[in-house]
Amino acid sequence: MSVRKIIVWVVLSLLVILTLTVVKIAWYDRYVWKGTPDHMFDLPREDRSQWPTSTAPWTTEKQSIQVATPDGLKIKDITFYVNSIGMDFVYINAGQYRAENGIRETYASNQFYRAKHIKNKPLPALITISKDFYLSAFEVTNQQFELFDPSHKQQRPEYQQGPDGDNHPVEPVTWQQAQQYTRWLSKKEGRQYRLPTEAEWEYAARAGTTTRLYWGNDFWDRNKANLGGLHSNMETYRLDGYEESAPVGSYPANPWGLYDMIGNSYEWVNDWWHPNLTQDSIDPQGPDSGKIRMGKGGSWTTRHYAIYAGEDDGNNPADLGDIRGIRLLVEIQ
Repeated sequence: MSVRKIIVWVVLSLLVILTLTVVKIAWYDRYVWKGTPDHMFDLPREDRSQWPTSTAPWTTEKQSIQVATPDGLKIKDITFYVNSIGMDFVYINAGQYRAENGIRETYASNQFYRAKHIKNKPLPALITISKDFYLSAFEVTNQQFELFDPSHKQQRPEYQQGPDGDNHPVEPVTWQQAQQYTRWLSKKEGRQYRLPTEAEWEYAARAGTTTRLYWGNDFWDRNKANLGGLHSNMETYRLDGYEESAPVGSYPANPWGLYDMIGNSYEWVNDWWHPNLTQDSIDPQGPDSGKIRMGKGGSWTTRHYAIYAGEDDGNNPADLGDIRGIRLLVEIQ
């Protein structure tokens, strides 16, 4: 073997070793984090003695809005419940959904595919949500979050600086900061604000649909959500004008009147990260402990071919970047 071939072989071997090392470190950081960072733990038990004796009044507003459904765009009348800081909520009735366990199942809408590939598989887990609740119609914005924490304005990512970023989804927010925000609102209004569980979030995101996404199976549709392009975010920018996050509500709502349940900003939920639900259950809460918390819905960086209604992401400290936002649930009292 010539010296030149030996050198080439050595260089290629080193590149392979380096690549495998980087992949292993990335995998380790995401899924085998040695300890749980402080900002992933629950806060101390909430002290309700400081809540007001009566709940803050809400107002209602009925609007005719455009919603995306598997049968196309439609105009639907939605009643929004507006809280004391102008945040819109939608009333979500209790119900059930099937927890599809990945892209293959949700993508398989035609009978031929199902007959060939998954005809012998059991039905996905039936998840029951037993209680009605309110869910915020939009992702919490920078402006809304900064009523609680004005210093966050200096922490906004560069693309959200200035007044144009006020109506973008709040980024970045740690899981514990999200919990602190819900407690601030609970104490302010005397209502129980919290993050939704993964099951509550996915139930609301699907909005009674059974397709891959609430607008159908055409995940490549660039007009329904703020997602990444096939190879780069610039591809998305050329199509919808938003290279990064977009103002909340820039795309059609889902059939229940909830905006940006897919794309724009990952949304923290209450659960520790866990595998997809595989057993029928009522109001699942996720595991009692873990190392990383769960985010749902994808973001402006998520490639559109990877998105589906149940898509989730486990977030470790290295993931606490500029794509983690929040959506709030209010319990019915």
